[in-house]
Amino acid sequence: MSDDNFAGNASGVAIVLGSKLDVGDDDIFRQILDLTQSFDKYDLDVSKVYFDSSDNLILYIEEVKVYLGNSDDYTDKLFELKQMETKFSGLKGTLYMQDYTKDSNAIIFKKDEK
Repeated sequence: MSDDNFAGNASGVAIVLGSKLDVGDDDIFRQILDLTQSFDKYDLDVSKVYFDSSDNLILYIEEVKVYLGNSDDYTDKLFELKQMETKFSGLKGTLYMQDYTKDSNAIIFKKDEK
């Protein structure tokens, strides 16, 4: 597996879509299964899924890193992400959605300077 298809560190869990999944934590496995079904439902082209050591979810879509935070249900965030997908298409940067709720709309995009 090349480095450009992998994101992670020793304390987190990372997966690459389309590769063999080896997860020792059943809760993480269930959550990954739910997420991949949601990616299909919302037609999101997610290339990487990463859980850090605090179980915060980070997605990679093209050149954008999407911070979704820690939640039991990502449905609203993924729906909103799909609605915004064309706005960040072709850009390189980080989308911060960890504080997003239907009521707050707290979303920040930080474009990479490089």
